[in-house]
Amino acid sequence: MSPPMDPVTTQGPKQLPTELWIAIRDLLDPDELRRSMSVHRVFYDHAMDLRYRELELSDQRPSHLFKVIKNLEFPDAANRVRTLTISLLAVQTAIHNVPNLQEKSHSLLREFIKLLRRITSRRRLQTNSQARDREIKERYRTVKKAGYGLTGVENMSLHWHGPDQFDEPLFLAIQPVFSSRLRAVFLDIPLMTFSKACAHLTDLTNLAELELDLNIDPTRGVSKEDLKKAITDDVVPFINRLGPSLQVLSMAIRNHLESAPFFDVLGIFPKLNRLMLNIPFDHHHLENPSGFNHLLVNHPNLKELYITHRSCCMSHQTPLEGDGEKWVQQCFQDVAFTDLKTLSLGLTHAFHLRFMKAMTPLARSLSSLILTEPILHYADVENVLTFLTTPQLSSLTLYVDTLTPQLLVLLAEQRPDLEYLDLKIKQSRKAEGAQGPHDESGFIRGLENDYLFPPRIFNAWKLRRMSIRMWVYTLGYREQPELMKAIIAKVPSLRSSI
Repeated sequence: MSPPMDPVTTQGPKQLPTELWIAIRDLLDPDELRRSMSVHRVFYDHAMDLRYRELELSDQRPSHLFKVIKNLEFPDAANRVRTLTISLLAVQTAIHNVPNLQEKSHSLLREFIKLLRRITSRRRLQTNSQARDREIKERYRTVKKAGYGLTGVENMSLHWHGPDQFDEPLFLAIQPVFSSRLRAVFLDIPLMTFSKACAHLTDLTNLAELELDLNIDPTRGVSKEDLKKAITDDVVPFINRLGPSLQVLSMAIRNHLESAPFFDVLGIFPKLNRLMLNIPFDHHHLENPSGFNHLLVNHPNLKELYITHRSCCMSHQTPLEGDGEKWVQQCFQDVAFTDLKTLSLGLTHAFHLRFMKAMTPLARSLSSLILTEPILHYADVENVLTFLTTPQLSSLTLYVDTLTPQLLVLLAEQRPDLEYLDLKIKQSRKAEGAQGPHDESGFIRGLENDYLFPPRIFNAWKLRRMSIRMWVYTLGYREQPELMKAIIAKVPSLRSSI
């Protein structure tokens, strides 16, 4: 992309009121806006904001990516960046992607230079490797200069994905971006490299949101002691330094790791209101949950709690019945949330209902419940609704095996005050107990049967919004418009909200 240009300023029609130019700007699509940048400052500012406000340095084409980095040398471009995403591998590749360099000389002088080299050896031409090394150093300086220009970045994402060796010059080059201006940081870094990386991330005094995704490469053969040391000596001290300002903490771990050392030394965060854990979460990876328990006890003002079990090498192992019950009790002993609004659980079947039972007295103020795992059958949904006595609940997300008219009746009768329902389904059928594959038409015909499912059941339902998505192989979750049409026709509150 070419360097930013200043808009043309002339007399005449460009003296129209700014409000009118803004109204015209809002009618232009991005391509038209880009072509009109030189017409008026309003067009120029908006086009530049669209281009640079959210910037990704992750282009897999090295030459294109380095052009974007060079454009950040212009303050009018760099100062507009508010959200920055950096792929270290892509930037590293762009820096080192230097073509073979040869001495530049005019063709008419080439023969003269050759003759001169024969005559005297006092002046030597640079070798290709010397020129390449100098160019790489210059590119590192360019990246660092761009980093100093990014004075308005508030949200930063850093993805490792590739470099086997820690690139010290690259981290020194991007270090200026990590400053007290940042409000949210996402770090996707191998665990065993975290110590070298966080040594350059020291000035995050006003950080409100921290998201960590730590990858543990099982092929590296790292010992348990080294993993524990990386957690207790590097990761947790880095998090604890952010204690005074941290409001959101998200932690994800890929592959096997005993997480008890992480929770055991984690500090107290007075402003913390959202905690998100996406880790191997069972008694095999958290054998002693006392640290996890203390984390919840020390933060009674949490408003959002997300716990998702991440499958790992030992996920197929399930605890004994008695051990599982005791482990869950240890997790929530003496926990008392004062204003928890959102609870999201994605656990294995072994712990799902136990957690729901244990969380019931802790979630009296709950307004949103999200159950992403496991897949629930009709009887499971009954159990969930039995435990769920929260009167303020207005939003419910479930992952169910089969959508049937009976399931809708159960939800309508048990939660008449529900306002939002999000269902992920594997299939739909005419009735509970029906056999066979996905039967969309059967579900619709069954729901239309006023004798079995009289309208009065749904008339009291206060549902305002609903979403139904079904898993489609190779495509992912897809909306189901025909199922929604049938449900809308049955539920008056949904019809009035469209």
